[in-house]
Amino acid sequence: MTTTAPGASPAPGASPPRAWTDAEVPALDGLVCNAGVTIVSSDLHRRGRVELLDDPLFEHRPYDRWQAYAQSKLANLLFVLELNRRVRAAGSSIVVTGAHPGYAATALQARGPEARGARLERWVFALSNALIAQSAAAGAWPILRAATDPDATGGEYYGPGRMRGMRGPAIQAEPSAAARDAAAARRFWAWSEQVTGVRYDALTGAA
Repeated sequence: MTTTAPGASPAPGASPPRAWTDAEVPALDGLVCNAGVTIVSSDLHRRGRVELLDDPLFEHRPYDRWQAYAQSKLANLLFVLELNRRVRAAGSSIVVTGAHPGYAATALQARGPEARGARLERWVFALSNALIAQSAAAGAWPILRAATDPDATGGEYYGPGRMRGMRGPAIQAEPSAAARDAAAARRFWAWSEQVTGVRYDALTGAA
């Protein structure tokens, strides 16, 4: 298994948005209106399991790339849940939302199989992209709606509205029960503070 510089596996290392948001939250909170943070997740977060967050870096269990991806996307939505709770408790007007692109045809599907030399898997993804996936531009619409819709409220989650969230117009979606677990969100927040060394000074009083 390859790792990022701090030692995290690729999916969890790439997904959590703590450091960027720590830099942006104080600046956003100073804006007059319509400030927001939108975190991108995936509907594969539904495969994520809260109990596995006790070992997010696969230090005590065999590494599984698909489970790692699902766990990282579940972590992103737990981050939305907890950040939204904290900005509300701090009296901030920042709107925190989540979104996912559905199944969008991008280079992402080819890179993994190419890196592993998995020619059959690459062919299957190419066929699936051609027959099922929507365009990358269409996949951006739920993210744009979450970030710009003036009627969006904190904690909402947006994604495509057809084919079980794989494609279609951007609508408000329902995240999994695990992604709505407030206790898990707080635990993961505390863990990510410890691992990254990043603390949200602007929201310290809202803990």
